[in-house]
Parts: sequence; structure tokens; C-alpha cells
Amino acid sequence: MTSKWLLLVLLISLTSCSVPSTKRRKTYSRETSKSFEEIERINAIERYKKLRERPSRLKTIKPKKYARKKRAPKKRKIYFTDPEDQKVEVDQNLKFFCMEKRKDSRFVKNKSCESYTKSVLDKCHISYDWNDRALTQCVKSKLR
Repeated sequence: MTSKWLLLVLLISLTSCSVPSTKRRKTYSRETSKSFEEIERINAIERYKKLRERPSRLKTIKPKKYARKKRAPKKRKIYFTDPEDQKVEVDQNLKFFCMEKRKDSRFVKNKSCESYTKSVLDKCHISYDWNDRALTQCVKSKLR
């Protein structure tokens, strides 16, 4: 019991005598802080000079150039048709074109439209054969 009292008295005496400590932040004059900034700047410049003088340990990595693969030209599919039916269809397209454009200023004469359609057919016939459906498509597209 006496030891408890002793501890209590000791604790009270120590806490009452203590003074709270206030830590002040160090302050410097403006001249001193300027010189610190200058010193830091000079040190930084020296560091960068040393880095530039020292050869780089890292290899320079060149960006890869990606080349696109060239696409192979698509093979044209040949759709076979009956040549007799195709001749009838092409002839109908040529005659219909002349009927539709009969009042057009470029086809004033009767034979001029027929000669124009015949030249279109000849141009398409150079590229395609008679039993190929592409011949009919070529004639239709050129007459538009």
C-alpha cells in the first residue's frame, strides 16, 4: 500500500514540474534562402552535365516499322451463262437504251445511237467472253 502511495506522489510531482516544449521552425533570412536556391540550382546543373558527359548504358531503341502485307488480287469468278440467252439480253439492253435516249441531243441521227451502243459492246467484248455474266454487267454499267 505504501508503494502505491509513493508511486502516485512521484507521478504527480513529475507531471506538475514538466513544461511543454515548443519546437520552433528554423527560419532563415531572405538572403540565406536565396543562396540555398542558387546552390540547389547550381548542383542540379552540375548533375545534368555529368549525366550528359557519361555515355548512356541503355541502348537506344528504334521504333519498329510495320509494313502492311500486300493483299493478293482477288481472282475474278466467272459465272457461266448460256451465250444465246446472253446475246438476247445484251441486245435488249442496247435497244432499250436507244429507245430511252432517242430525244437526247447527242443522238440526233438514227444511226448515231446504234453506233454508240455497238462501240460499248465492242469495248466490253474485248475484256469479257460471251458466256461470262460480267459482259452483261459491263454493258449495263457503260450505258448508264
